[in-house]
Amino acid sequence: MRNALISAGLVFGAWSMASAQAPPLLRDLPALAATWPPAWGPLVRDVAAAPDFEEKTLKRVDSLLKAEKPAAATYRIAEVVLSAALRHSLSERRAAPLAVVPSSDLAAKLATRLEKLRADWLLSLREDQAAADALADRWLPTAAREGPLRTAILDCWTQTGKAALNRKDFAAARATLDRIEAHFDQIGGADEIDKALRERAEALQKQASAMPDAKAVQALEEALTLWPRLPDAQDTLARHKGTFRTLLVAVPALPEQLSPSTAYTSIDRQALELVFDRLFRVEYPAAFGKRYRPQLALDLPADGLAGSIQIRRDVFWSSGERLTSADIRHTALLMNQPDAAGRTALWREVLELPQSGANRFRFALTNRHGLFDPLAAAQFWILPQYYRGKQLQRADDADFAKAPVGSGPFRYLGVKRDQGTPHAVFQSNSRDLRRPIAAVREIRMMPWSDARKDFPRPAPHLVLDAPTQQRAALQQLGYAEINPGKSACVHLLAVNHRRPTLASVAVRRALALAIDRQALLDRHFRAEPKKDHATANGLFPRHSWASAPAPGVPMELFNLENARSLARQVKTETNVFDLTLKYPAGDPRVKSACEEIAAGIVTLFQDAKIKIGVKAIPLSTHVLQKAIRDRDYDLLYTTVESLDDPIRLAFFFDRQEDATRAGGSNYLGYDNDARLHELLREVTRQRQFAALQANMRAVHAHLTETMPAIPLWQLDFHVLVHPSLRTPRLDPRAVFANVRDWQIEK
Repeated sequence: MRNALISAGLVFGAWSMASAQAPPLLRDLPALAATWPPAWGPLVRDVAAAPDFEEKTLKRVDSLLKAEKPAAATYRIAEVVLSAALRHSLSERRAAPLAVVPSSDLAAKLATRLEKLRADWLLSLREDQAAADALADRWLPTAAREGPLRTAILDCWTQTGKAALNRKDFAAARATLDRIEAHFDQIGGADEIDKALRERAEALQKQASAMPDAKAVQALEEALTLWPRLPDAQDTLARHKGTFRTLLVAVPALPEQLSPSTAYTSIDRQALELVFDRLFRVEYPAAFGKRYRPQLALDLPADGLAGSIQIRRDVFWSSGERLTSADIRHTALLMNQPDAAGRTALWREVLELPQSGANRFRFALTNRHGLFDPLAAAQFWILPQYYRGKQLQRADDADFAKAPVGSGPFRYLGVKRDQGTPHAVFQSNSRDLRRPIAAVREIRMMPWSDARKDFPRPAPHLVLDAPTQQRAALQQLGYAEINPGKSACVHLLAVNHRRPTLASVAVRRALALAIDRQALLDRHFRAEPKKDHATANGLFPRHSWASAPAPGVPMELFNLENARSLARQVKTETNVFDLTLKYPAGDPRVKSACEEIAAGIVTLFQDAKIKIGVKAIPLSTHVLQKAIRDRDYDLLYTTVESLDDPIRLAFFFDRQEDATRAGGSNYLGYDNDARLHELLREVTRQRQFAALQANMRAVHAHLTETMPAIPLWQLDFHVLVHPSLRTPRLDPRAVFANVRDWQIEK
């Protein structure tokens, strides 16, 4: 009943939205009828005095409309009568909120009949398109989403667009199609307009290929006006104008896995910003902690994730299909697959699976329980439902990772060679029309290790993750470093708790306390002693709000005397064991540091009269990922990011079988610490900051005592910019976040 009254009120509201004048009062209709055709006079006099005026109005209006084919004047009079009756019904039958109103269905019937009348009126005006368009503009805001009036408006606008095509007014047809796409989820017969405009644009693009620059520019600009998502047209136009810009980026290693599910290296993760979008983007302004901005979502939800979210209508996949709420739901289903790589309990414990209805651009996303930072749970990349004509079956699909389809400003073309040097090539996504259109049309990433030997001329515009030892050389070449800030990434030794030896707290703490992190950083990562980079004293970044201050947790974990004492305790449990220490190949700094750590472990336990072997093994990125997924390691050098987010932390130590088995989020296999899981239960339920901070600090202290993983250090992510590149403030955590705003000077 309430929905019926709301619907009736919306239809009634069309009057006030169209003009300042409301529909006439029912009692005023007899006076107005003096200028109407004679048949309407008795109707309005009888209706105005009748207690059952709704039913009489419906019957008498239908009778008059069926008597003869209605003209525009007849429709106009019938609309006035129905609107006046609806106004009177809403006023006369008004009741207390939530009260049951038996007669409210009569108001709903009036509203439905009024909408049907308007639809019929529009359809009768095929020969007077201007009048039909004016009425459609007036009624669209209050037309029921699934009602006949919206269907009639779509038909009206479709006829307007087709008429424009017939007279070769392609610009007018484009404007009409834009309007249709802005207001309707399915464009129906307007597909013909869409097809005709695309074919006209393609013809202009083909003609431009044989024209001189000036004429080609004119033809391409017209083509893009008619079909803004015309593949490669923006790039061709930029070349003719002389404004095509290629951004050259120097990276320590080329990205290999460009699917959110398989991205592993820091460069892989940075490159995701070029190809994919999230619902909400997190930013870290210099003045305060963090903030969220809508990316695919239209707005930030008022009450966290507690209801309906509307997404943008102007976002398309690089394959040409429109991004809809079905893609959001499919992403969630892929993440929730029982054998998904890196799967978490996000959709089991934190969020309800997205629900979408008839509206392709709105869906429901709801937290299962309150969170201190609810939008943190929605920081996942959105994947397409379809890939290469078929439904995407897995988030870690190998072909998808090599040639992904995304909605971001660029699309990945793979690795190409230029003068013998391999480059990872990203081309502007011609389907991305969000403003501003990127001035950079192509991005090429090249590997390097020594700036003076490896850099081409002209030099790269941007250097990502530069080794500290190379900064001086880069600055001499004119590069300026952006403020690296505090890294959210902690490098650690993952410990496989499925190995009986490493299940011992004494062994793990002995390993952790024996590592001289400052000395290792000085020898292998720093250009100057104790300058740049930071040791880690936990899984939370240093200076995080969640980190426990001293003396709760020592500032430095290195304590060789205590490590030796713990190693001697281990002697009673076992006298011989061998370990492997696996690490990512390709970085000489990591190689030498891991080899020194392995040698130090051997020395520590040999001094305690325990025979031990530790073999440092380099692995390619793909093989290292497989070792983590299959739990095929003893110790493994890797990174974790933003574990001071309570949800991420809970996933990392999730003791459910789904998380601890192959591919799950708890690759450590640490699942028998009752105190830790009691603390994690508190932090994921807590919404008051002081209590949350106290609980997180308690977690930090507890992890220091149990050492389920061995924290090592935080390496600064050095980003250096050439003077020829103009950018807004860059965030090292998401360097390409605002790439649309970048400018390259010649």
